[in-house]
Amino acid sequence: VPYRSAMDRAFRAFVRERASAALPEHRRIDPRRVDLVCANRDGNLSVTLALKRRGGAREREDWAYAARKGVSLVNEIFHGFLSGPYYEYMVRSFNQPEE
Repeated sequence: VPYRSAMDRAFRAFVRERASAALPEHRRIDPRRVDLVCANRDGNLSVTLALKRRGGAREREDWAYAARKGVSLVNEIFHGFLSGPYYEYMVRSFNQPEE
């Protein structure tokens, strides 16, 4: 995915929207607990969830939260972002059937 291409920009916007107050709480990633960072290195898009450490007894809960939200984010990327207007990318990159 070329840097600053339409897909790169759309991906970054999609990821940013996952922290939007417009999403229901169960689908939203709380920006007070997790930083979402997108990167494009040599045409490879990535997203990182960086836990904001608070320490104390809640740290284990925060790790579980970040892991759960990370898995949900990957699911939304594949079934929401990529299966829409970028389905051809899924076919080329992940050998999805052309149906």
